[in-house]
Amino acid sequence: MNLKRHSVLLALLLLTVLLTACAQPAEKPAEDDLSLQGQDNVPGTGAEDGAAAEEALWTEEEIRSLFEEKTAGEGYTVLSCAAVDDGAYDRIGVALYTTEKDGVTNLAFLDAAGDYQTCGIVAPPSEDGSLSYQGDGTVTFQVLDQDGAALGYRVSFSMDGADVHFVAASDAVDS
Repeated sequence: MNLKRHSVLLALLLLTVLLTACAQPAEKPAEDDLSLQGQDNVPGTGAEDGAAAEEALWTEEEIRSLFEEKTAGEGYTVLSCAAVDDGAYDRIGVALYTTEKDGVTNLAFLDAAGDYQTCGIVAPPSEDGSLSYQGDGTVTFQVLDQDGAALGYRVSFSMDGADVHFVAASDAVDS
């Protein structure tokens, strides 16, 4: 059973890397980074928004509203939002969402202007739908594996200038 679960996780990670590598052929990610499934609205490093992000903590409702405003008509369903309370990488919040067209669970890391970077996990979200900010650009949430069991994910976001990186790790969730 444990070997099967590890095989499923490896297959999901490999599928994610293969799918995203096709979408971004000009960029070659580091071995332990997940490639971006999409990167939207990245005008620069966002450093000019850093002071604003640290001044006022955004609420989950404000983050949801900002993301929904920026993505109106795209067919996204927001499941949960979390405030980035430490202002890491000039982000103010993270939105967990799905799209109508695929079974991907997505994260959008937003700055105060509503510009965001996305990362997708090729798995449906769990019924729990909760998203938790852990600090330093890292969030945790749950998806469902092929057997329908909850699988915990930890995704870390980082930026170096205009370069965006995501690192993901998964663990089985005890019921």
